[in-house]
Amino acid sequence: MKTAIIFERYGEYHHARLAASTQQQDIIGIEIARQDTTYQWSQTNPREGYMFKTLVDHIKEGPRAIVPKLNAFLDKVKPDVIAVPGWAPFYSHAAIKWAFKHDARIVVMTDSNQFDARRFAPAEQIKRSLLKFTSAAFASGQHASDYLEALGVSKPAITLGYNCVDNAHFKPSQPRQADLIPKSFLAVGRLVERKNFHTLLEAYKIYLTLDRDTPPWQLVILGDGPEKDRLIYLANILGLSNHVSFEGFAQYNELPAYYHRASAFVLASQVEQWGLVVNEAMAAGLPVLISNQCGCVRDLVVDGKNGFTFAPDDPDELARRMHGIATSPDLAQKMGENSAQLIKEWSPSRFGEALCAASELALAADKPRPSLLDHAIFNSMRALSYLRQ
Repeated sequence: MKTAIIFERYGEYHHARLAASTQQQDIIGIEIARQDTTYQWSQTNPREGYMFKTLVDHIKEGPRAIVPKLNAFLDKVKPDVIAVPGWAPFYSHAAIKWAFKHDARIVVMTDSNQFDARRFAPAEQIKRSLLKFTSAAFASGQHASDYLEALGVSKPAITLGYNCVDNAHFKPSQPRQADLIPKSFLAVGRLVERKNFHTLLEAYKIYLTLDRDTPPWQLVILGDGPEKDRLIYLANILGLSNHVSFEGFAQYNELPAYYHRASAFVLASQVEQWGLVVNEAMAAGLPVLISNQCGCVRDLVVDGKNGFTFAPDDPDELARRMHGIATSPDLAQKMGENSAQLIKEWSPSRFGEALCAASELALAADKPRPSLLDHAIFNSMRALSYLRQ
């Protein structure tokens, strides 16, 4: 069984997933572009055990340059199964068209869920039509699986475990020190509005007022983005400049040191399809405070065991959760240990096993037979995806 896996751009965690997948099947990694318009990652290199191909230097080259190269490479390697990252990108549409023509099968990989955006009936019907061209689905977790079922995918055709990171990269080399000084909360992410850092700052301000007898934990914000100047200004207005540090963007090899210096992790996103930083924090042995709007909460966060969830529009609730962690060192230590234990089930090997299971399900299924209407919708969406680029 030969499976091609397409991602727009490969980070280190993508390569960790593919390396683990080679234990089950022949793997071909396809990177659409070396650079994109979103992430500041350094260039990555493939690991041993799988074929790897980058199609173009930058995603801005667009579908007219990319699709012919994708088709030519698929013609060359002739995969039995192609795993595509969702139903929206133009390169997913191109791969679906190639697979339908060459009697290959499509596995759709997704972490989309029912609450990560407003849903409209016509758009949902379009997704149902696009999914008629696929044979199996590989979901991040329970929320994504539920959404796929709502879109008409049969539950037996769905496997779980798409969103994993290289846990070993983030695991401390020695046990965490409970008396680590200074104590700090760590938040990691792009500084964009939906990540909700402004509410985190408001909650942190409230947290500082809840217990003036205990030395407060610092707040470390790791990331960059268009909201940075606004957030620094807000921190100053709130009188937090002595308590909050903005550390900028960190590359993959720099991340573990930040997690290892932290005492707890916070993710306050208003919208988050999954939240891979939660995987990273748990692998580093941290208690986690996670917005209930993050797709990972049902799978990774057990309230009271390895952390707490909270409503992202309620800074008072988050402040209380921060205070509860900061004033209970034994609880924080135990929660961090539980995080490290729970995340073992979400390793790259799980990705490999679940991808293999999805590929086998796809090959065992009958060839998709979309209706004429489904074909019309697919062709229309494929044309539109070209125009958007």
